[in-house]
Amino acid sequence: MADTPHTEDATAGTERARALTQEADRLRTAGRWIEALPLLQEAVRADPDAAAPAYNLGVMLSKIGQLADAEAALRHALSLAPNVPIIIHALAHNLLAQGRYEEGFPLYAVRALMPELNTGYPRDFPFPRWQGEPLAGKRLTIFPEQGLGDQIQFARFLPPLIAQAGAVSLLTMRQLERLFRHNFPTAEILVADGKVEFPDPDYWTTMYDLPGAAGIGSGAIPSEPYLRVPGTWPPLGEGFKVGLKTRGSPKHPNDAARSLPDGCVEQLRAGLPGTIISLEPEESGAQDLADTAAIIAELDLVVSVDTSIAHLAGALGKTCLLLVPGYSPDWRWMSERDDSPWYPGHRLFRGTVEGDWSGAIDRLVAEAQRRAGPVATSAPRTAARPAPPKGSLTDTLLRGQALCAGGRYPEALDLFRKAARLAPNNPAPLHLLGVALLDVGRLKEAEQYQRRALALVPDHPTFQNSLSLNLLAQGRYREAWPLHEGRGQKSAEDIGFPTDVPCPRWRGEPLADKHIVILPEQGFGDAIQFVRFLPRLRQTGARITLFAAPALVDLFAASFPGIDVRAAAGDVRLGNPDYWTTLVDMMRPLDLTLEDVTAEPYLVTDRRWPAFPDPFTIGLVTSGNPKHVNDQRRSLPPDMAARLRDALPGTIVSLDPKDSGARDFADTAALIDQLDLVVSVDTSVAHLAGALGKPCLLLVPSISTDWRWMRGRDDSPWYSSHRLFRNAMDGDWREAIDRLVVEAKRLRAEKA
Repeated sequence: MADTPHTEDATAGTERARALTQEADRLRTAGRWIEALPLLQEAVRADPDAAAPAYNLGVMLSKIGQLADAEAALRHALSLAPNVPIIIHALAHNLLAQGRYEEGFPLYAVRALMPELNTGYPRDFPFPRWQGEPLAGKRLTIFPEQGLGDQIQFARFLPPLIAQAGAVSLLTMRQLERLFRHNFPTAEILVADGKVEFPDPDYWTTMYDLPGAAGIGSGAIPSEPYLRVPGTWPPLGEGFKVGLKTRGSPKHPNDAARSLPDGCVEQLRAGLPGTIISLEPEESGAQDLADTAAIIAELDLVVSVDTSIAHLAGALGKTCLLLVPGYSPDWRWMSERDDSPWYPGHRLFRGTVEGDWSGAIDRLVAEAQRRAGPVATSAPRTAARPAPPKGSLTDTLLRGQALCAGGRYPEALDLFRKAARLAPNNPAPLHLLGVALLDVGRLKEAEQYQRRALALVPDHPTFQNSLSLNLLAQGRYREAWPLHEGRGQKSAEDIGFPTDVPCPRWRGEPLADKHIVILPEQGFGDAIQFVRFLPRLRQTGARITLFAAPALVDLFAASFPGIDVRAAAGDVRLGNPDYWTTLVDMMRPLDLTLEDVTAEPYLVTDRRWPAFPDPFTIGLVTSGNPKHVNDQRRSLPPDMAARLRDALPGTIVSLDPKDSGARDFADTAALIDQLDLVVSVDTSVAHLAGALGKPCLLLVPSISTDWRWMRGRDDSPWYSSHRLFRNAMDGDWREAIDRLVVEAKRLRAEKA
């Protein structure tokens, strides 16, 4: 009994450490990293004999650049829990960030034990992994691992291996195929898509294994330019030319820290000298990284955030001014230095830990102007590829797309039809004509052209996806779902589709007693719309773990108590599932049709919001996320938003979280419970209102209408409480707003 107080104290310490860690995680998720640090330090003091608090502290200290203190915390955690992979992995990253490569790379091999990290490894591959054995007369297969930048960075180690081995098969991403084929002509270059056939090797390795196998130290990194440009790019004009890359893939776990906010992009563009040339593929016209390399060869300077472009510039020997986040910089950019042992032409400009880029941008701009000299003008202008010959097919298609972007669809359709006549066997004009017809709601006619384009290129993911959206808008779900899977292969559109998941994708196999994880993709509204089918999935007998955006977790957990709902943020652990799917992806194996859609309420919240005193209260949303591809059409212009707000009856309550104070969707759901009516443009709030069974008057654009609102109807099969009000084809909202206001007043009178 004498030990009881000590045991109780230990239990209390563990609970306090857990509570402190949870609060620190909340602050970290909100970007308040400095505030999270003392909580993690207190958690270690509360539970000094536990490895988890020390590990969490070590990771945080590493992310804010306090590497020596972080190393001490991680080694302490490892002494308490030896052989735990995530601790070894964190220590490896810490040592690599310190430039202690001889220690760090051997530890980094622990990722082989971490399914969520060894996504580049072959599965059930019956050949030995290369451990440095002589390669003379042997065949070596090299697998890709992690991202495009990693492949480019470690490609410097390939020439000696290719020279030593009897034969080398190098698997890589499609964007790198042409670049690597040109630079490593004696190796077999294969695209790692689907099932790849290659000769049986004597050994295999991965690109990420190569620096460790080379035994490099920070002073022994091959740093001379090692990639050559496989072709030329049309001249980009005279004068000083700066290639600019300001954002990375939003799928990257650290993208919020590394990509520039819009205001910082404007600050950077306004200060850079000479001609600014975007290195975003959709703006430059580059089809792959070989094209981008050819563009970079025409430049005087590259300015980039931490993306594959920065690695490509360095590998080509082009000077690069690199913006590095102050919080959680990648290990390869080390800490507290403005140069790089990997790329001697790089100069690094670091943001603050709190996420402020302004000082780094000012220093970078000053350096760019110094390099440009007095000849370059300080006023930037944007350059693009030279215009194609007037009247050519490319010129016709580009003008048609520009007309669509400006809302001039009749003229655009004429151009696309002309292009389709000029090149009847070219899928591009057929596809663009089909998409334009889909945009204006001529679904059957659009389908004809979309099917003709797809017949010419049956495996084209963009063609598959656009036809699927047409079929979905027609309510032909059983035909659409297989084609809709093309969205996951669209490299030009980052929709968040899962990749490299270490278990099979669910294709309809029996799920009784199996564990399936549902991973997020696309937006909040999509998750809210499709989560209604979770009970159907649960009927299969599966154990379900649903990963959702943090803002949705509490709402979904309250609505589906038998399902494990977790936040898809931070260090996610899947838990060795049998299968994976997404909320949208499970439609096909569940064989769901329009007739299976039930419009009854299916979400609840366990929170309460204060009641409103007015007998008729309307929640209002007039704009969506400005980053949405169709936001310009779906959000109301300021004058139309004012027209609507002034005409609506009763008390108007903004449902924008910045105005309402809602912390997440569970709060917004509680607020909506207190309303009489929701009036919204096409955003996640409209889905939330429908899922709660709250009447919603929904403003829908007539051009590029989202498929789920269909065409030619003012109700929705997805939400029985919705009434739809569509604007004019020219984008004018006035008549739709006036009709909506009449309906809102009718509902108010009905309640009175």
